[in-house]
Amino acid sequence: MTTKSRGETESIFASSEVAERYQSRKARRDQINASANEMMLDLANLRAGGKVLDVAAGTGDQTLLAARRVGPAGYVLATDLSASMLNVAAEAARKAELTNVETRVMDAENLDLDADLFDAIMQNGSHVAFQSGQSP
Repeated sequence: MTTKSRGETESIFASSEVAERYQSRKARRDQINASANEMMLDLANLRAGGKVLDVAAGTGDQTLLAARRVGPAGYVLATDLSASMLNVAAEAARKAELTNVETRVMDAENLDLDADLFDAIMQNGSHVAFQSGQSP
């Protein structure tokens, strides 16, 4: 098995065309993942006013769900290696009038954040983002 370098991984996910294609399948992903996403959010014990870190958030499917759960007094930071994916997430948050979402381009394997700032950290279905094969 060949392991792709970080540069190759970036080029795959950095494309705005890939982000748009991924987002075009959102309705199908939502249908397939609805119960798993709800369970993830329940297990994370998200509450109004909570602060959530979404690692390797992609186009923000679960980011928006978390933002709704924590409400306007809460905060969700969506991180991803791909600015194109996060641009889609930010636009979706804007359209949904969710002002408690921030997006930030960051490598999931090298997050420079204080984990104590967050009540919950989530990562859903993004194992391809980790070169080491380990989730955070």
